[in-house]
Amino acid sequence: WITVAGAPLNVGSDLTELYVGVATQVVQKTFHITGVYGNGVADILATEGNQYHRWQLGAARLVSFGATHATADTGATEPKINVKVDTGLVSTNDSNNGIQLSGTAGTWVDNPVVNIDTTNYEVSRGDDLEVRVTVVGTNRDAEDLTVECLFVLE
Repeated sequence: WITVAGAPLNVGSDLTELYVGVATQVVQKTFHITGVYGNGVADILATEGNQYHRWQLGAARLVSFGATHATADTGATEPKINVKVDTGLVSTNDSNNGIQLSGTAGTWVDNPVVNIDTTNYEVSRGDDLEVRVTVVGTNRDAEDLTVECLFVLE
């Protein structure tokens, strides 16, 4: 089986090449935000987590990400998040809002595999990485977010 994740293939032209890499080209980066998040539209690694992340490896593509939280929002809807490379939102899902967390704590939600913005998913050494809350939860009381990102090195 081959799983293709990342930018959608251009169906308007013939696919003439497919490159296959090795497992060592896949890098997982995990981000944790402890405490309440999703209580405002913001870049939360910096504002909620008091942390900053910079890509220090070679050129890569952010092809997939998923998230879960330990405490769901107690209201009718959960926060939505997206991942940023420098200033660009990577997920095109839900009009660039990204993914909506589950109302069940500990349940992972993955970005749809082809809902990736091809102008924003390239990562170069020194690029900033950030998690953005794009839509707040109803009661703004979701807690303890974990986001896992998968990058493929060139």
